[in-house]
Amino acid sequence: MKFVSQKAVLSDAIGIASRAVSSKNAIPALEGILIDCREDGLTLTSYNLEIGIVTHCGASVEEEGRTVVSARLFSDIIHKLPDEDVIFQSESDSVCRIQCGPVEFSIPLIDPSEFPDLPEIEGDTSFSIPQGLLKNMIDKTIFAVAQTDIKPILTGLYFDVKKGILNIVAIDNYRMALRKENILSFEGGTRDFDFILPGNTARELEKILGDTDETVSVFLSEKKICFRLAETTVISRLLEGKYYDYASFIPKKGSIVVAFSKKRLSDAAERVSLIINERLRNHIRFTLSGNAARLSCSSTLGNASDEILLDSSYDKFEIGFNSRIFQDAIKAVDEENIILELSSSVLPCVVIPEGNDSYLQIIMPVRLKN
Repeated sequence: MKFVSQKAVLSDAIGIASRAVSSKNAIPALEGILIDCREDGLTLTSYNLEIGIVTHCGASVEEEGRTVVSARLFSDIIHKLPDEDVIFQSESDSVCRIQCGPVEFSIPLIDPSEFPDLPEIEGDTSFSIPQGLLKNMIDKTIFAVAQTDIKPILTGLYFDVKKGILNIVAIDNYRMALRKENILSFEGGTRDFDFILPGNTARELEKILGDTDETVSVFLSEKKICFRLAETTVISRLLEGKYYDYASFIPKKGSIVVAFSKKRLSDAAERVSLIINERLRNHIRFTLSGNAARLSCSSTLGNASDEILLDSSYDKFEIGFNSRIFQDAIKAVDEENIILELSSSVLPCVVIPEGNDSYLQIIMPVRLKN
């Protein structure tokens, strides 16, 4: 096989395909990228038995063929080449030559027959959504996915479609993030369905999606899912199990509703967190009194506090928050103003953007030391 491709075009395609390469596997081919060289260009495929990525790359093909090349080595080489056309030619079934200007490499190849086939997606459930919107919905929830596999279903994003509304939910026992959008419609009416997308797949998909109105088509089977973009296809397994009844976690509107400038609240939280010692789990103390909110913290490194003046006056109220989770909640809001809904020091706090009912977060309070 032999092809010529622009260095930047080839590098971008390798960057996308490499996201599903297996780092360590008993099958050496899974640590590589399958290159399928055809008249219309290149198809690069990677697969780690959980996620598979197929992406198309423009190239001038002089000789068709298929081979597998080490993903790490191939990526490193292409990345370091000068900005000229890259010539890739297989000299035998086991060795290829890569040329770019005065630079030349000879590297080993892997038998493409060792590369397993990606699963077929057979199902009658599908929908389309703008790439930029899906990217935003994942971004606003993925940080709340559980990092441990004690409860495997919580390591994924829950997609719940009800009456044409897509709800994406993440829960990690300390918080919940919910982003919804009324975007889905089907011929003959709406259809309800749900699935749990592994967190790793969601993270890689978010990096591939563009901030555009171009659509991504989603095809769903019982255990697999396929996201199809113009030049790239992502295939993944789904997590099995029944997700939590997330709607029951959302408390009624709190008796204390406080509006803040997002920037002012974020600045205050960051300042007092400078003396947080994560190992000793020091927390932020949030206090309302009169027309001011006070954020403070005490640790072995010292004491810190900041006060924010408010437009309304409040009775004395105090609650504690995990510093990292509190800051994550604030940063996830895009709007200029943010609202905290509070009920008591032991009940969840609801965080919502002002004037936007399509997004909310729930964060659990922590017990404060006197």
